[in-house]
Amino acid sequence: MPNYAFLSSDLKCPSCATVLTDLIWFQWGYCPGSLPRREYVYSIGDKIYWKACKDGTVSPWTMFDNITANVGEPLISNLIVRDDTQYFPQNSCRACGQVIGGIALQIVEGVIDRAWIYPPGELDNEIVIFIVEQNGNLKPMPEWNDYTGLKHLPYDC
Repeated sequence: MPNYAFLSSDLKCPSCATVLTDLIWFQWGYCPGSLPRREYVYSIGDKIYWKACKDGTVSPWTMFDNITANVGEPLISNLIVRDDTQYFPQNSCRACGQVIGGIALQIVEGVIDRAWIYPPGELDNEIVIFIVEQNGNLKPMPEWNDYTGLKHLPYDC
């Protein structure tokens, strides 16, 4: 079962401002499970959390006791992550009919900077994670769409 992190933020239709969701599912940082846990639900402005081992090291791309995971690389701190789990963004706004491309959040210097509903074509919906390069260009990371290669460590490392 996949592991997720969660962001609480009212996301509004860009056309009519109807709130379409208030919870974003994403995979970056410490992902404690497949359902939200209050102590691990982020807000805009929160720093991405990574689980550290007893010795203080952070192991990237790691599953702990097949229960929780560090998804991603802490040294990569500027990126856009799509919510590719919820199905409604693949449709249209229930209030005004505006076609929706999807949901994304942006992490800047390791902090969740913003989240938004984007129109069709703004982001490639086959890619989940994009690195934001220094020049502002997006570098798609299709190889990060599949997390089957996570290392496995005991929870207490």
